[in-house]
Amino acid sequence: MKVWKKLAKVKRFTLEEFDMPEIWVEIIPMTAYPQRVIEEYLEKETGIFELCITQWNFADPDSNEILPLPRDNPDIMKDIPTILMAWVANKIKEENDASLPPSLMSGLTTS
Repeated sequence: MKVWKKLAKVKRFTLEEFDMPEIWVEIIPMTAYPQRVIEEYLEKETGIFELCITQWNFADPDSNEILPLPRDNPDIMKDIPTILMAWVANKIKEENDASLPPSLMSGLTTS
């Protein structure tokens, strides 16, 4: 998967707001990928997670083994609590918005 390295600022987020600061996820913004790659991944149900999550330490609650990344096993998303995946989705959105330069943002409007 092609990514523009200089635009691909990986950021780590911890789950402190869930009282789990030891658990983390690393996200790369979608804006670092060419449009063609984004469109390909958005066709999949879990594509946004496959594209943007580069690492995590989410563990299986029974075995305590680190779960595979969505890009390695898209079905893993069904094993993660919905509230955590909603939180990750929100972080991905925040990072995508933050990765746009202010000069570009000023030209955008919502109607």
